[in-house]
Amino acid sequence: PDYWVLYAMEAMNISADKLDAGLVCFYLLNIVHARKGEGIYQDAGIPHAYLRGQNIELMACSDNVIRGGLTPKHVDIPALLEVIDCREVVPEIIPVAPTDKVTFTYSTPATDFALENITYHTGDKHQGNAQNAEILFVMEGVLKINGDSTPILLNQGESVFICAETAYQIEGIKKGYCVIAKLP
Repeated sequence: PDYWVLYAMEAMNISADKLDAGLVCFYLLNIVHARKGEGIYQDAGIPHAYLRGQNIELMACSDNVIRGGLTPKHVDIPALLEVIDCREVVPEIIPVAPTDKVTFTYSTPATDFALENITYHTGDKHQGNAQNAEILFVMEGVLKINGDSTPILLNQGESVFICAETAYQIEGIKKGYCVIAKLP
């Protein structure tokens, strides 16, 4: 944990004479290294932080994001203490999709959201049919999506909202993968 305390202090310009109470969390939380493609499911009320790297966070529809420290945003410790779940939790890594699968849905107990991972190569085509609204986000590579309107070219880091009851086709332009947030 000491490394991450020093890392956070340097990254956030925290001086020794004005420490952030959130630094204590490094000694209370599990430090987990998730590799590319892996996932972690966390129930509501479980404190967590992202230290470095790239990730996708999906959560149930709510307005109760409560911060406890290490952020320039509003921190509300009394509200956090009302909802925090202090049970001991051992984080379970959801493994990377098998390499022989083009599409892979991360297995979680969530009933209000799901995350699908689609791997594609140049020229690959994948048919989709959104029963409910979906959000597609390109993590790597380039793809084209064809639906009810003009085809859209999406580069790494770009996303598109897919309306409910829409059939669409994804075509790989440059090898990569995308994720789709949807209902299970």
